[in-house]
Amino acid sequence: MNDTTTVTVTVLQAHQEAYEAIDNMANEVNEIPADGDTPALVAFVYHDVGSAALRFEYDLREQKIPYTLAWGACTDVEPGFEHFRLDENGNPVVKIFYADDDKQFSIEEVAKAFEEDCVGALLERKRAYAFVHPWSSQAA
Repeated sequence: MNDTTTVTVTVLQAHQEAYEAIDNMANEVNEIPADGDTPALVAFVYHDVGSAALRFEYDLREQKIPYTLAWGACTDVEPGFEHFRLDENGNPVVKIFYADDDKQFSIEEVAKAFEEDCVGALLERKRAYAFVHPWSSQAA
């Protein structure tokens, strides 16, 4: 396995100029047209990124530029996603998921939920854990 991977950062098209003021070194820039409730987006693709670390995510957060960062596997990093959004009160929310962990339940979790008759509560906790504010709520 390589020490590098491809990383894609997706932002609202309305934030493209602000993003490019922070970083303009992407290998590819792909526009994603609006679709239903999802506004137009721009995907910045970086190849051969060591340990999947771009090192300017903090700058995006400080400028309150919502993003989704996706990376593939490399020697010391599992594939995953990082979502930065602003909640309905403008507070920053960061969610990081590795290898579909936002979609998995452990056998122990499920068994305990059945024993305690609280499967509904387990499902609600999992939904809350995996919830990422939609792009449509991130008006520029």
